Amino acid sequence: MPNVVDPQAPASLSIPENSTELVGFSDPEVPLLLQQVSEIAQHQQQLGQDADLIYQGFMEELGPAEQALLQLKCQQLTHLIGFVADKSLVDQEHQTLVTWLIQDITTLGEHVFIPQDQEQQLWRELTETFLGYCQRKGGIPDGQTLANLQQLLVKLTGVETRFDTGLLLELMAQPDGLQAVLDGCNQGKEAEDSHDSESQDTANKQDDTELADRLFKNKKIAKIYKRLASLLHPDKEPNETNKQVKQVLMQQLADAKKNRDVLTLLRLYQSHGDTQTTFDQVTSNDLATWLKQQGVQLSQIYQQTLIADTPKMWAWRRFGHSNTPVEQQLKQQLKQLEKTKVQLKQFVDQVTGPAQLRAALQQRNIAEKNRMRNQNGSMAGIF
Repeated sequence: MPNVVDPQAPASLSIPENSTELVGFSDPEVPLLLQQVSEIAQHQQQLGQDADLIYQGFMEELGPAEQALLQLKCQQLTHLIGFVADKSLVDQEHQTLVTWLIQDITTLGEHVFIPQDQEQQLWRELTETFLGYCQRKGGIPDGQTLANLQQLLVKLTGVETRFDTGLLLELMAQPDGLQAVLDGCNQGKEAEDSHDSESQDTANKQDDTELADRLFKNKKIAKIYKRLASLLHPDKEPNETNKQVKQVLMQQLADAKKNRDVLTLLRLYQSHGDTQTTFDQVTSNDLATWLKQQGVQLSQIYQQTLIADTPKMWAWRRFGHSNTPVEQQLKQQLKQLEKTKVQLKQFVDQVTGPAQLRAALQQRNIAEKNRMRNQNGSMAGIF
């Protein structure tokens, strides 16, 4: 598998660039802003290319094994949830088991290949089983039991809130009330998310659209667009290779006009224009304002991309920061995954009753201490 592309590598198809200067800005910030925003856009493009390559290699070498491991892990967790209702466990063992399950389901949910509904099903099964155990046990619950239920409700609802102790006690006494609590949380969360999203979208559109429309109606900008459309028209290009490139560039130009993308228009003119262009004070000021807005937005998009909860960016974060070649990392990880799959299968087969579970809890405590000392962030390492 090829490693991450060289940022300086030339494109496979190219035509000579004229490197036309955009001169005569009344605002001296504009050339610097144009350069800075262009660099941010290039970083974003390069990040996407690097992530694509790593993700492609990951899916080819490791994807099936990773997904198979996830399903085995789900089977193990479902198996363990069945022990939560076992009254033969002492309180400390019960608390250790619930803590184990909360930790592992949380970690499992961070994996991009686990379906959200499957994760939610695990949280639902654990919460219902835990509430059933609390009801059958009766009596006044201790602080740890209340804390466990509090954490389970937060995980299950996705709402970071402090549930009232009275509600927790009521659920322990009447577990059938769980669905009503979930419905109430979901309704409130959906309404809040919808309001926040609409407000943000409206504000962003108002900020961008008005200024971009004004710039594209500017005579100088319109002249640049028309000149580029003439220079890059593929029908005027006799060379077949250059014609293919111009088709791509012409599409970029058309998209820039459609999307009111001044940055792409100026970058195309810098690369492929054939005359110098000057701008008056008003146009320069508008360009400076628009470029500042774009710089902020592109920087935010870049930062959001780095932490995006997508399979592609997950693979990039996992394998894109080592001096070891990606292909070698994937092969090493595949061996570890296969080893962990065997361990998970053996666990389910061997832990069939409370005695075996007690031994597993002791082993878990030892393994957890070792993991904290040697944590490497791999999927196999957390199971």
